[in-house]
Amino acid sequence: MAIFTLILWINKSIVKTVLNGWCRMVQSLVSSEGTILSYLKSLSYKISEAWHLLTHSYRVVPAVSHELAREAYKIRHKVYCSELNFEEINHQEIERDQYDDHSSQLVVFHKKAKSYVGCVRLVHGYHDGVHFELPFEHHCRGRLDEAFIQKIKESGARYAEVSRLAIDKGFRNKKPKEHNRNHHLSKAISSSVLLSLYLGLQALAKQQQLRYVFAIVEPRLLKNFHKHGIPAVQVGQAIDHRGLRVPIVIDVLEFETCMPLAFRRLYKNIRKDVGKFLSPKLEIKDLETDSLLNGVLQFPIKPAAINNAINGDKPATVKHGAYA
Repeated sequence: MAIFTLILWINKSIVKTVLNGWCRMVQSLVSSEGTILSYLKSLSYKISEAWHLLTHSYRVVPAVSHELAREAYKIRHKVYCSELNFEEINHQEIERDQYDDHSSQLVVFHKKAKSYVGCVRLVHGYHDGVHFELPFEHHCRGRLDEAFIQKIKESGARYAEVSRLAIDKGFRNKKPKEHNRNHHLSKAISSSVLLSLYLGLQALAKQQQLRYVFAIVEPRLLKNFHKHGIPAVQVGQAIDHRGLRVPIVIDVLEFETCMPLAFRRLYKNIRKDVGKFLSPKLEIKDLETDSLLNGVLQFPIKPAAINNAINGDKPATVKHGAYA
């Protein structure tokens, strides 16, 4: 009898151990970050967003009318004024400055939401026969490689600056700790809008015969560009402008040549959309001209703060959904 009791106790212990093991495994699967279920969710969101990109759920639209330009100004007001307090709030709920008079605006329209969710602009350095100072020249005054920048201006090639990139709060990446359940979805959506804006900028720059595009970016974004073979050249020292920023310039033609294969089909679709809103594409006259960026090294002065930021492990992002 004692033997049967012992066997029954052992069997109960085995069953209990197995059940506890299953319970722990199930709890692990339905828990938050770092689990198989979390990974599968992340993967499904990425696949879903990739499908949305390729099926034109996000439409990149040049702001060729006052109404479309106003949509860009409204997004900028939401982000730069209401959320980040970078600029003053106004009753018209639009954010606009003197550079918009010689700029080209882009907006991203989300079909499902039926709303404009992102924007960016190209500020032209030469417009209607007049040369203009670009925003980065104002913010980085005294910290630029003036000789090199002047060489680009005197080359006869068209140039502009990427500025006022903003993404609506509802379509931006949320912090994992604050929005645990929706983190992977929001991250995928944020990346989709940002990628659409970047490729839209390239398409618009090509359409408008621009050869060089300037910007002021976070150091880790510059590092990310280099990681993917994008020919971005630093043209000045870092500045404190809404965070640490470095001035860069990119050759439009070289960027298109080294664009990752994974983005080419999407870029082709976006370029086609951009072309529908603008005049027929004109080929850049100096296609055979060597890039002024060939053989140019990074700006020689790199303070320790820049090196620390560039060597950091954090992924490249657009902080708060906006820059410059």
